[in-house]
Amino acid sequence: MAWEPPVLVYIHQIMSLHHSQPQIPLEKQHPFPKLMESVLKWVGQAAPSCPDRFHLRDITFEDLERVLDRLHKLGRKPRYDWDSKAHTAVLRMPSRFHEIPGAWFTKQVDNVVNPKITNKSVCGTPSLVTSGSVDIPVGPTTGIGESSVVPDQSYDLMQIDADGEEVYVQETQRIVIETSASESRRHIIEKLFKYLYETDYHVHAVVICDMQNVPSRANGHGSNRQFKAEIAVWVREELGLASKNPLLDECYGGDKHAGYQANSPVPAANEVSDGENGSNLGSWESDGDDSDSTSSSMDSTQSHDSPFDPQARKYHRRDPRDPQRKQWIYRRSPTWIPVYDENVAGQEGPQSELVLDVYDILRPCTQFPGHHITDRTISIPLGGLRDRLEMEVRMIRNPPPDSPPLPAPPVTSSRLPQPQAPSTV
Repeated sequence: MAWEPPVLVYIHQIMSLHHSQPQIPLEKQHPFPKLMESVLKWVGQAAPSCPDRFHLRDITFEDLERVLDRLHKLGRKPRYDWDSKAHTAVLRMPSRFHEIPGAWFTKQVDNVVNPKITNKSVCGTPSLVTSGSVDIPVGPTTGIGESSVVPDQSYDLMQIDADGEEVYVQETQRIVIETSASESRRHIIEKLFKYLYETDYHVHAVVICDMQNVPSRANGHGSNRQFKAEIAVWVREELGLASKNPLLDECYGGDKHAGYQANSPVPAANEVSDGENGSNLGSWESDGDDSDSTSSSMDSTQSHDSPFDPQARKYHRRDPRDPQRKQWIYRRSPTWIPVYDENVAGQEGPQSELVLDVYDILRPCTQFPGHHITDRTISIPLGGLRDRLEMEVRMIRNPPPDSPPLPAPPVTSSRLPQPQAPSTV
């Protein structure tokens, strides 16, 4: 039976129904007025002096609700990640730059991704639909106030059931978009583990658009720090069809299986095999307590066997449920893919592509798990994203002149006409 979405309820309408959460020691609790003051100070700063993300530590979920409610009343709608175990929230105020990659990718879903997965799928009529920036629960389910992450854009996988109705394949989104603007790459890598390992494996792939030196309309004209944007697809290494326990979806149409036969899985584009764990791909381990992984800096209780390498292709951490087991994530492309760099002139030539695999979105079905798609590569041109980012940077660096003021209306006298003296003859 396909999952049907529940009726959405606004967060402020359900906040009173809290499940028990770990308590914060009294000496660590912050008075709410002081907490709110720090948040408003952050919101009031002008970029780039304003950090892209603001970390609130040792707070209750109730106080987080109050912060969000206050900001909403002020017309501000931040996105946030909440860690119920560490009592940590990470707020981020989306800018125009945050929204560009998601808007661009949504267009590519319609023009490139959906035609590919619909035509190449082994069963049914799959398609992705935009879900927006929605809460995605992570970690153990605790009810209201549980840990969650909020992407900049996300996509649900849909199918057509036997009645011809469009249905959700699963409750959680299948692929998400994150825009990392002026923040630590280490922070975003930590968040990747949550998406890929703490959503019951529902999220298959995360597209990260990493931006550096993001200009602002406040002082972008005078800034000499050159903007740069790179992009990459990150997945679980275990996602491959050759894994011991491949993930399966419900079958949505056996009629298409007639054109397929059981076959051996074909490696995805740039797929890393299990034997490459010790290769020169580069790796970094997030070890120990991962409770503060929403923070841009690691907690002192966490240990690492090597310094963080922002260019590494693979990262691993210890499984929170089984410390003897490592969880790996890897980047599909050998390097981060350049999208736009102000330092590089003449970028109008052939553009790089973002490569997805059909199994970043689909799964084999339960009825015919041995029937695999062989034409798996989805190539998405990056020219449109580059042009959009370049245009945004140019508008900030060289803003158009203000419109000339409208001409003033002619001045007319408000005095009443004076009576003329009678003429004498």
